[in-house]
Amino acid sequence: MKALKQVCGLATVLLLTIACNNSSVTTPSALFFPQQKEAKPDFMDALLVGELIFANGCLRLNDSDGNSFLLIWPQGFSLRNEKNIIQVIDGTGQVVAQVGDNLEVGGGEMPGEYISEYLSQPLPSDCSGPYWIVGNEINR
Repeated sequence: MKALKQVCGLATVLLLTIACNNSSVTTPSALFFPQQKEAKPDFMDALLVGELIFANGCLRLNDSDGNSFLLIWPQGFSLRNEKNIIQVIDGTGQVVAQVGDNLEVGGGEMPGEYISEYLSQPLPSDCSGPYWIVGNEINR
């Protein structure tokens, strides 16, 4: 029994060491990245301005009016964790945003009762609205 505890303890230390030193980890395990299931809607051309934040496992944009929008990203976008900075990568591999950036994001707000029609996967309960469908324009 004592040997088993030692092996388990060693395995835990080894896993933590690998996880902490592994630079290939691209997505924080507690981060949800909602994406659109289809191409960006052409009819959404509003502009949302605010700071990109990480809250409750979700990327949100806080505007100057105190609203916090959950961003629904286009297909082909992904996340990268570069030196503990969460970055959003577009389909060409370019960084388009990172947590802490002030952004201008094109697209439009989507009421909660319709958001599931635009999602590639269901949202966790921690990622509540209001929702913003990210369009063609993302400026830092």
